[in-house]
Amino acid sequence: MLEVLGPRREISICLQSDHSKLAFEGVKEEFATVNHLLDSELYQIRVFDCVEALISLLSLKLQTDRAVSCIFVGSTHTRWRVAHALCSPLRHLLQASRRIGLVASGVFLAAETGVLIGQCAAIHPNFIASFNEEFPDADVSGALHTRFGKIFTASSSISALELAFECVGQDLGRDLQQDVMQFLGAPSDCQSKKPMHIDKFEIIGRRDPVIAQCIQIMKANIEFPLQMPELAKLVSVSSRQIERKFKAYVGMTPLVTYKIIRLNHAKKLLHQTKLSTLEIGLSSGFSAASFFSKSYREVFGMTPKHDRGPNVNIYIETLPANIRSAA
Repeated sequence: MLEVLGPRREISICLQSDHSKLAFEGVKEEFATVNHLLDSELYQIRVFDCVEALISLLSLKLQTDRAVSCIFVGSTHTRWRVAHALCSPLRHLLQASRRIGLVASGVFLAAETGVLIGQCAAIHPNFIASFNEEFPDADVSGALHTRFGKIFTASSSISALELAFECVGQDLGRDLQQDVMQFLGAPSDCQSKKPMHIDKFEIIGRRDPVIAQCIQIMKANIEFPLQMPELAKLVSVSSRQIERKFKAYVGMTPLVTYKIIRLNHAKKLLHQTKLSTLEIGLSSGFSAASFFSKSYREVFGMTPKHDRGPNVNIYIETLPANIRSAA
């Protein structure tokens, strides 16, 4: 998918020796969840067990690639110290990074380099007294997490999750941020008792109004699919323009996209109703049972008959690589 979401983003996570494992696993899981929901490798996660290793690998990389975010996951019990010789290279690395995340004692690293001067940071209660004493030019916030410019701070393991949610929202928008929060069971503005539905085509549609309108029309005409000229007429754009936009934003032709939308609809019916596979195929716009079965197997790796299963609480739209490459 995903030229449509922009270039791959690197998340470099540096760990204190006695770091909070809850914070580390939570942050890592959030970015991995975005990759899972979007069938992509949008976030590339690297983990470093010391500051020296992080500086060694990233110092040269950041001279040409400013898309790297650095997250420092510290401890809630032990102050994180950096050797004096590393302060200057660490400061340059932080200044060159696209985004800085500081969890628990991670704030001490940035403070020692001078990056937090005039900034407001979330500090764990264990460190407030010592932090105020050592760094009077930095402000201590009473909040659990803060964001000022490209610097995100989190005082504890739990608030580190909010830090990662903020990063996702900044990168991909509030709607996808809410999707990830709901998927992981975190409180969100869109919680409901309904089964969760992650619609990847809808996410792509947010990038372009014509794509969004086409996808909406496709979903409204599943049982009796429209032809390209009909679709073009409804959105007041030429068929050729639609083709170009779909290849640029979706990575496949509109007809292939339409077929996958119908197959996703069929998959939901298979999992959530007792309709026969013939009825499901017809209601999904496939007049020939053999073509329905063949198309379904190409996308999901099995025939509709073998994909029968119990009702599910979470349904994720499929955007398969083999279909994408055939576009």
